[in-house]
Amino acid sequence: MKAKQRIPVSLAIVITALIVFWGTIVSAGVSKAVLDSISTPDKVETSIGTLRFFDGAPYPETAEMVYDCLDTMRGVDTFLKGMPGASLDALIKGNHELGAVQCHQVLIMDKLMNSKSLFLTGNTSTMYVIPTLDLERDGPTVVEAPPGMLGAFNDAWFRYMQDIGPAGPDKGNGGRYLVLPPEYKGEVPDRYFVVPSKTYRVWVFMRASIARGLEAAAKNVKDNLRIPPNPPVNNFWALTLCDNQTRSMLQTSQVFPTVGSQTEGLRKNADGSYDIYFGPKAPKGFENNWLETIPEKGWFVALRMYGPLQAWIDKTWRPGEIELVK
Repeated sequence: MKAKQRIPVSLAIVITALIVFWGTIVSAGVSKAVLDSISTPDKVETSIGTLRFFDGAPYPETAEMVYDCLDTMRGVDTFLKGMPGASLDALIKGNHELGAVQCHQVLIMDKLMNSKSLFLTGNTSTMYVIPTLDLERDGPTVVEAPPGMLGAFNDAWFRYMQDIGPAGPDKGNGGRYLVLPPEYKGEVPDRYFVVPSKTYRVWVFMRASIARGLEAAAKNVKDNLRIPPNPPVNNFWALTLCDNQTRSMLQTSQVFPTVGSQTEGLRKNADGSYDIYFGPKAPKGFENNWLETIPEKGWFVALRMYGPLQAWIDKTWRPGEIELVK
């Protein structure tokens, strides 16, 4: 028979005293207000309905409601995050459907886009030059940009990669860009502007100025937008009218629905500002400052600043708001 271990009386008294003392500290240090502030109430009103709990635990119908909400939120988040990739996939497919499949086959819009062009926020102010790359198929690929081009590289998720032109490393002088596939480990020559890509598919768009070539003849109202004096641009500015549904240019009797500093006959106000009008009919005397709209048809405008200066970047120069003309 084993002998029982006994705790000395003095030690037992100390332990008991500590338990009582610690309990006093805990109960004295946590007030009811604090406990109430960290406790779950029996009922919570929310945007998805009333959530009910029993002593902090959700009832089954509450748990189901919350999980449904989380599933919806994650679904919406997935949809929103997928939109840029879906847009770029459609842009690449558009090139392929027109026959520009290989990296050396480049889509050149030498007759400009017009209102029948189904193209995400396209414009009629510049000539588009669009190569598409498949780095998985072709490996590292060189894109040679001519002088004076404006553009950028975008990966398959429509994420910006690199500028081409004045804002890019070629500074508007043109040059050779070497686009590298994901996790490329090979040798990189030093005579190129290097553009690493996180995806195998790359969409490149470049725009060439038509200031000395194709005439930008587009005229646009009965809403009004004022362009303040001295638009801060190195090159030119342009307003393009777009369709709410297709996000392409609005199809009207104006084949080139754009107005800007390149528009012949654009009327300037005495203070140097410009009034641009939007509506089914042109206001008298402002025919060259007018963009045609269609009754009961939604639209929006895109203002593009080619070669923006500091006043645009720091927002000390801002265009006016579109206002109703009575």
